Amino acid sequence: MEHEGDRLKAARIAAGFVTAADAARAMGLPESTYVGHENGSRGFARLAKRYAGRFGVNLEWLMSGKGEMRPKSARELSSTQRIDVRGFIDAGDEVSKIEDRSYLSFSESVELPAAARLGALKVRGDSQRPRFLPGEYILYDMDARLPEEMIDRFAIVQLKGGEMLLKTIREGRGRHRWILESLNARPIQTSDILFVYRYCGLLPAKDD
Repeated sequence: MEHEGDRLKAARIAAGFVTAADAARAMGLPESTYVGHENGSRGFARLAKRYAGRFGVNLEWLMSGKGEMRPKSARELSSTQRIDVRGFIDAGDEVSKIEDRSYLSFSESVELPAAARLGALKVRGDSQRPRFLPGEYILYDMDARLPEEMIDRFAIVQLKGGEMLLKTIREGRGRHRWILESLNARPIQTSDILFVYRYCGLLPAKDD
């Protein structure tokens, strides 16, 4: 990527912030300031270190394009592991419990570098098109977090009934009320969030 604004945008998306406005809110910046940094109308040298730390990327890569996007410690993984696909994650109107494997026609697993506790879920539904497509595999950090830790970020949301959803989490009105947003579906207002999991990456759908 030739321009630092393009690298900033790539880093923001990789960190799970769906929009520039999400990132601006999380960092306590005016949206216009952050948008200017991404579109190149403003330089961001003074905030570069902060951006690199928040988005988990190399400062040198962010500013010059040299080196790898991710710090070496985040990329060096000793071996590979096979992770069972635990069920479906829904990007549509219907939801299923995470342990409900009845929709899987066979026992599925995906192979990826050995790392911290990662889980995999298979996407179905269209509410997050074009970012996520049915049949792709979502990788997530299995260490559960509270919704408050992931406000304005894209995440895997587990409801109290066991359902797993791909959503951006917004604060709702009232204590422990949340709004779950998709790209192509109406927002869901709920107080039934059990845990939230950090989105880690995406694997393509397997060929039939």
